[in-house]
Amino acid sequence: MTISMGIGLVAIVSGCGTANTASTVVTAPGTETVDCTIRGENVDVHNCDFSGADLSFFSFAFANLAGANLSGANLTETNLTAANLTGATLTGANMSTINLDRANLTAATVARANLDHANLFSANLTHADLEGANLSGANLKSANLTEANLMNAVLTEANSPNTVWSNTNCPNGVKQSTPCV
Repeated sequence: MTISMGIGLVAIVSGCGTANTASTVVTAPGTETVDCTIRGENVDVHNCDFSGADLSFFSFAFANLAGANLSGANLTETNLTAANLTGATLTGANMSTINLDRANLTAATVARANLDHANLFSANLTHADLEGANLSGANLKSANLTEANLMNAVLTEANSPNTVWSNTNCPNGVKQSTPCV
C-alpha cells in the first residue's frame, strides 16, 4: 500500500493488518530514503497521511500523530494510549474498541467515526469535532469535552462520570456545561 506523507513524500507500507509489523519507507525528491516505523511507542509520524489504511490492532502508544490524516482508516482495537492526535483528521474512521486512554485529541476532526465501545478515559477532546460520531458504550470517564461538537453523535450507554462538559455542543444542538448523556 502506498500512503502519501505530504508534499513530495511517499510512504510504502507493508505488513498492514494483524501481523502488527508495518514499516514505512519515506522518500523526498533529491534526498535520501528514510526508513521509519509506523507502529510502536513514542514514534513521530505527525502530519502523515494514513487515510484508508488498515491499522487495526497496532500500537501507537505515546506516538505523535498531530495533524495526521486517518480518515476512513481501520483503527479497530488500536492502542493510542497517551498519543498526541492534536488537529488530526479521523473522519469516518472505524475506531471500534480503540484505546485512547489519556490521548490528546484537541481540535481533532472525528466526525462520523465509529467509536463504539472506545476507551476515552481522561482523553482531551477540547474543541474536537465529533459530529455524527457513534460513541455507543464508549468510556468517557474523566474525558475533557470542553467546547467539543457532539451534534448528532450517538451516546447510547456511554459511561461519563467526572467528564468535563463545558460549553459542549450536545447531540441535540444545545450548548451546555452539564452532561449531554
